Amino acid sequence: MSKKVALGQALAVTNEVCGGDELPKAVFRIYIDELSHYDPDQVSMALSRCARECRGTLALADIISRIADGWPDPQEAWALCPRGEGDTVVWTDEIAEAFEAVRGHSDRVAARMSFLEIYRKRLDQARADHRVPRWWASLGHDQAAQRGPLLEAVRRGRLAPTAVQRLLPDATVYLPETLPVGQLPAAEVTDEEQAELDELIATARQRMGLPARED
Repeated sequence: MSKKVALGQALAVTNEVCGGDELPKAVFRIYIDELSHYDPDQVSMALSRCARECRGTLALADIISRIADGWPDPQEAWALCPRGEGDTVVWTDEIAEAFEAVRGHSDRVAARMSFLEIYRKRLDQARADHRVPRWWASLGHDQAAQRGPLLEAVRRGRLAPTAVQRLLPDATVYLPETLPVGQLPAAEVTDEEQAELDELIATARQRMGLPARED
């Protein structure tokens, strides 16, 4: 079975579980084409969440918004922004651009709301272009506070250890389990979650008059 066929079956079953109307063939093909750009395991996890959380006909945004594609959501992106010139941050171009647009706001609440709106637009465009986040460090003036954010970025796979070693030549950066920049960890599904999803799929297939799925 090809990946697209498997994806199509999973999408149809999930839409049925959610109680949605049958998707027109043209729309269905668009869904498949868009979702095929993502890691299959991440899409499977997203569909599993949709089965539990969504009601009605699935929108493409319902699925994509649940794919762990490495992009920080707007609230996390805002939390990554510097609070002063001394702060060291590790962020993406999209976060930096949105922050630069609101940098001069004297009202922090208004600045946050504007940032969230600007970043959402840039995030939507990045996802539409199927781009992965490009993480980079902006060093603050407080040298004593640089180490923490940089090492945390290494731990989360956002910066390569060699890059941080160049920025902190006196620090030891040894994280053998760190993933290369841009690589996502494999999706982890618990036995309980898998059993729940299998049961949902089996029920939906029965309702649709389809034969039981063979593992």
